[in-house]
Amino acid sequence: MASMDCGACVSALAITKHFDRRNRQGVLNAFKKLCPSIKKQTPDVHADINGDDGKLICYGLYGKCPAPPLPESALRFPKPRPVNPTALHTVANLLMCFTCPTGMLTKIIQLEQRPSVTVRSVVAITKANFTILTGDIPAHDTWLGTIESTKEVEHTAYKTMSRLPSKIYPTIGNHESFPASLFNTPSTGSDKWLYDSLADEWSRWLPADSLASARHYGAYSVSPAAGLRIISLNTNFCYKQSFFNYANSDDTDPFVGPVNTKKSSSATRPTWLRNSSLDTHYDDFALYYAADGVKSAENAISTAWVGPSVTPLGNLNSGFRVYKVDTKSWNVFDSLTYVADISKGSEWDATGATPDWHLEYSARAAFGPYAPIADNKALSPSWWYEVATAFEKDDAAFQKFWLYRSKSSGRIGACPADGACPSEIICQLKNGNGAETCPKHFGDLSP
Repeated sequence: MASMDCGACVSALAITKHFDRRNRQGVLNAFKKLCPSIKKQTPDVHADINGDDGKLICYGLYGKCPAPPLPESALRFPKPRPVNPTALHTVANLLMCFTCPTGMLTKIIQLEQRPSVTVRSVVAITKANFTILTGDIPAHDTWLGTIESTKEVEHTAYKTMSRLPSKIYPTIGNHESFPASLFNTPSTGSDKWLYDSLADEWSRWLPADSLASARHYGAYSVSPAAGLRIISLNTNFCYKQSFFNYANSDDTDPFVGPVNTKKSSSATRPTWLRNSSLDTHYDDFALYYAADGVKSAENAISTAWVGPSVTPLGNLNSGFRVYKVDTKSWNVFDSLTYVADISKGSEWDATGATPDWHLEYSARAAFGPYAPIADNKALSPSWWYEVATAFEKDDAAFQKFWLYRSKSSGRIGACPADGACPSEIICQLKNGNGAETCPKHFGDLSP
């Protein structure tokens, strides 16, 4: 695929589909020889390979075709509002799974197989008014799973988390389905078993109207406190590895309707959008702009806070984040990121100790020196734009971000100032709604 253009990619898909139709078992046998772990056959995905669906696959999976045009949206964004800080609430942001894939680092077993220990140790730190959870509870050993085992893991995890003193507002991740990452669209079928199961678990915290929505497609809106609404989206309908999304490119997100209701999208009510599309396990952020797309501090209207994960992945430490939020505007005035050093995992197992959660950094304290901000100002999208701009001018500022990106593991490789890495990463930080236009010789925000 490396040297293919868009047309060649679509042609290659058409040829593969042709051979698959003529000799399905032969194609499956060939793949099983290449990858012995393939033991299950997923349902067919009938896509128009020679048309827009084929181009969408070549864009989404291989980056060989241009990005498809986005349809016009009826959503309207609220105007900027003045900030008058009042009492600050604390909100914990967690991303975790609770079972350990075979062959992964043994040092993370305690975090994933002893959830009660992990949850209690997190609770002792956060003292949060409420908690937002970024899904992805089942582990990465997806080839060992079944629908029943997936439901059992979810039940165990949510039952454990119900011991938290604060309410939890979850989001569905790509690992919640079975087979993992495959979510039916309105054209391809139904995942009623999944949404019913999750709604039953979430009923510990969500009201009846939110649960009714969650039972349809795993999305809902809820008001956790006066003056704030959270919209939890099922962004697996945008996930490039959910092959059902390529079956009919005319399918739309089935939750668009509820988002447009007066209750959910009032321009006078602060709204947080929650999704699992950026659960990269890294510590990142991304910026979004007004409709004209001009990228500037003045035109930045939203920040994606890509929170670190309790579950490590690869060479990352474990982490979670606590937000200090003004209860009038519901803007974030600081974020406090806590990490645990996974290199001590064997010691925790041997002694029965809990993870050594410690404050890694405060966003205001860490980046304020590079992008000065008054004490009574929130960490707005405009401020984060200035922070990203500081990364372009000051390598010390960028290297601090780079260390925090791995939750201070220091094991994700160097990103030196004299290479292409910094400019590529900064481009992605500044281009949340257009990251596909950034060069990717080094890599993107996902692991």
